[in-house]
Amino acid sequence: MHIFKGILLSRGSKVVRELAEKTTFYTMYGIGEYTFAPYKVVWKRMANDLEALVL
Repeated sequence: MHIFKGILLSRGSKVVRELAEKTTFYTMYGIGEYTFAPYKVVWKRMANDLEALVL
């Protein structure tokens, strides 16, 4: 049993959800060279305050 299957199938747009249902539900979409960059800037959520971190 996959405890994260429901969460992973609910992500993204309708097109992404339909594709995930037809293929493997844990597939990663929208990756490119930037995915493997040595540094990344991330933030928790879009809100009034921006709290960012460099990884």
